[in-house]
Formats: sequence, structure tokens, C-alpha cells
Amino acid sequence: MATYRIRPCARLSGEITVHSAKNAVLPLMCGALTRETVTIEQIPALTDVKILTDILRDCGVLMHANQAEKLLTMTADSPRSPRREDLLSRMRASVLVMGPLLAN
Repeated sequence: MATYRIRPCARLSGEITVHSAKNAVLPLMCGALTRETVTIEQIPALTDVKILTDILRDCGVLMHANQAEKLLTMTADSPRSPRREDLLSRMRASVLVMGPLLAN
């Protein structure tokens, strides 16, 4: 059995920047398929993010990207099923869109 000894140390304090990752931002983008305006910060400049942005636009999501500040603002007033199969076939993560669309 493992034993862990915890010793007192100086209190940690300060700030750090947590860098975004594709595996975190893609589910966040799909989860933002709501009628409310959602802003996601620290969007990485990756091909999969661009493809998912195109898929969500095809679903009727209004999107505004501010690449200088790495912000993405989304509003899905009346989401619909995507129509462009060519976009869906370009990435496996496109299945993340199904749940929020079914919920609406």
C-alpha cells in the first residue's frame, strides 16, 4: 500500500494563463448551441476549430470571431441540422453537434 507524507510548505499564490486546447474548445463550441449569446475565450487557431465554425454556421449559428483577442461569440437563435455533408466528413468531432441540436 502506498503512503503519502504531506509536509507544510509556503502558501501558493499568483496567476497563470491556461492555454486552450482543441479537445477542450470543440465541445465548448457545440455546447454553446443555445439561444443566448455565448463568448468563448482563448480559441486556438487550428484547422479543426475552423471546420467546426463552418459546420456551426451551416447549422444557422451566428458567429463572430475576433482572432486578435482569441474570442468567439456565438448565438443560435434557430439552430437546424447541418446541410453540408462535405464539412461533416472532414472531422470526427462533428458528432458533438448532434446532442445540442437534439436538445433544441
